[in-house]
Amino acid sequence: GRGLGTAMVKAWVAKLFADPQVTRIQTDPDPRNARAIRCYEKAGFRAVGEVQTPDGTALLMVCERPG
Repeated sequence: GRGLGTAMVKAWVAKLFADPQVTRIQTDPDPRNARAIRCYEKAGFRAVGEVQTPDGTALLMVCERPG
């Protein structure tokens, strides 16, 4: 609840986008994990929809390279 997760995700996103070949980052948290979803949203991710994975249902979220 102190913003550390968001800061870590934002730093990781910035590191990944430092590579010019990276244009999109995706993640797939459990759709019931509201705290994780909010953290990813604060870091620039948006929900695309639910997907089925070997571990069950997940919320596909993407973050596009800033224009």
